[in-house]
Amino acid sequence: NSKERKLCLLGPIYPSNMLSASDQFVVWSEIMYHPRWTQKQHTKLVFYDFKRNEKAIWTNNRKWICPSISSDSKYLSYLELQNDGSSTLKIHEKETKYLIDSISFHSSIQVIQPRVSSNGLLSYILLQHGHKQIVVYNYLQHKVISKRDFGSNNIASTFLHEDFVYFNLPVGPVDQIARWNLKDNSIRYVTQSP
Repeated sequence: NSKERKLCLLGPIYPSNMLSASDQFVVWSEIMYHPRWTQKQHTKLVFYDFKRNEKAIWTNNRKWICPSISSDSKYLSYLELQNDGSSTLKIHEKETKYLIDSISFHSSIQVIQPRVSSNGLLSYILLQHGHKQIVVYNYLQHKVISKRDFGSNNIASTFLHEDFVYFNLPVGPVDQIARWNLKDNSIRYVTQSP
């Protein structure tokens, strides 16, 4: 009814600029402080359930960041960071916690803002040697289905919808929303904000 209301209180959020929502949940990553060994800080994934008005937590004393939930609430992805700088992108069934797929990345590669969708696809930005590319990955078939290089452009925040990948793409000093057509490989701006 055009009114805002507070649903729940957030803990110390991990600064990964990621918040993901589905038809039933919002998920984010919070820092867990170790009471004795501060260098052993880990994170937990927190789910807020709209239907039950309650929180649920996933944790295993690791650093899980950038959680993403599919629009139908069936799939969850997140990055697991290792102490040596490497990372693993993991995709689970939300209800059973069953691990569907995982992709490991060397410490010289950074994975930025992965987003899982309900059609078996996942999009993320890969940063390597100062160059960014958008990758579309099929986690049910365990293979990359498309890549597009954007050089050193400051792209961010991919989102899959039908045959398009939406993302932030700067025009001069201002970020705009653009979309990459996976069928014909074209790029088109969809906003012209000042």
